[in-house]
Amino acid sequence: MEGLLSIKETIAMPRMDYIETSLIYRVLAAPSRVRVLKTIDGEKTVLDVATELKMPYTYVSRILFDLASKGLLKAKTEGVNKKYRVTSARLKMALDSMPIEVEGEFPDVTKREDSTSGV
Repeated sequence: MEGLLSIKETIAMPRMDYIETSLIYRVLAAPSRVRVLKTIDGEKTVLDVATELKMPYTYVSRILFDLASKGLLKAKTEGVNKKYRVTSARLKMALDSMPIEVEGEFPDVTKREDSTSGV
């Protein structure tokens, strides 16, 4: 798959690159996180993403906050809102190579498929 690293490339990376790549693989393993991230083109607020995906605000907020705390997103405060953007070049490449559509209804998120705090 274009954008993802081969095993040889992963082994040859410096430790910090390996840690970031490990985080990215864990992010990509959860379809809900991928859908949230694929909606962020440029900068978006939690409300923008939640409205676009028809997902609960608190669920989207938790995903974005957790990913920002891991350094994969950057949060910029504007008044009472935070605007998020993807800062990891590797994450951008991986997201661009994934053919996941973000339109339509989202499945019931009360039955959690992932643990965003475990990223």
